[in-house]
Amino acid sequence: MRYIRTAVPARAPQLLQIGYRQQAYDFVLLHAEQEHYHRAHERESPPIHTHAHNVYHFILYTGGVNEFLLLGERYHARRGTLAMTAPGEPHLFGPCRAGSATSKEITFSFEGDGAQLRLPVHQLLSLIAGVDFSPIVFPVQLSERNTLRIEAAYDRLLERLAARDAFCWFAEQQSMLELFSLVMHIYGAPHLADRADDPLVKARAEIERRYNEPLSVDELAVRVFLSAGYLTRAFKARYGLPPIAYQQSLRMQAAKSLLASTPRSVTEIAGIVGYQEIGSFSKVFTKCAGMSPLAYRKGQR
Repeated sequence: MRYIRTAVPARAPQLLQIGYRQQAYDFVLLHAEQEHYHRAHERESPPIHTHAHNVYHFILYTGGVNEFLLLGERYHARRGTLAMTAPGEPHLFGPCRAGSATSKEITFSFEGDGAQLRLPVHQLLSLIAGVDFSPIVFPVQLSERNTLRIEAAYDRLLERLAARDAFCWFAEQQSMLELFSLVMHIYGAPHLADRADDPLVKARAEIERRYNEPLSVDELAVRVFLSAGYLTRAFKARYGLPPIAYQQSLRMQAAKSLLASTPRSVTEIAGIVGYQEIGSFSKVFTKCAGMSPLAYRKGQR
């Protein structure tokens, strides 16, 4: 099966539109293909040369055993080998030694006002997901379960593209979003800049879970196995606020959401976000927002 882009939508869906440095970039799927590579005996074959393009590649090897080139290095290619390349990264996905290999490949770009996005893969995934990834080293070897998951998502992509109906462009981006999500969850999680096993990440998660409950720095420190003083300093250095001030900022944001979107009374909202005294809530809110809760509500209408 093969897809090659031959038309441009009159109005592109915005599921995968990316904003970067005050420029909007739209996702463009250039082609998708299930490839069968074959290389003759070494002495009968032409020299091997890598190449690079101003596009992104996504490739999953689904059968055979061979080798390919990526960033000047030679890697084994077998079922479950996954690689992604960014614009300008040299590669050769076809077999580098005698034999065969099969793969599912997608080539895409992000384009806007005559320019193309040229970011490393981890930065691209960071923009799509809204979380920070550290650099991801490809290729990676997937389990059979995850290989089947990506194969199924790829097949759904080609099925939706073959429909060529009014929703094919939307379905195209929906399928690609599914593939990006799988890559992030399968391999990206260990490369999050904020790892789940980081004590500061655990502390922030605890504050966010209990933002409207009484919570002390000493209690947080015990839970994440840090001293209270170190937790306060390190938390502020990373997130810009000490732990309790961060909790207060969450309470104020929750209060703003409720004031703007519900008819609940100020007293009721104060209780929901963790304040027992309406006076204390109003004082803190006015200090943070620069106006009283009622004035803020009025300004949102």
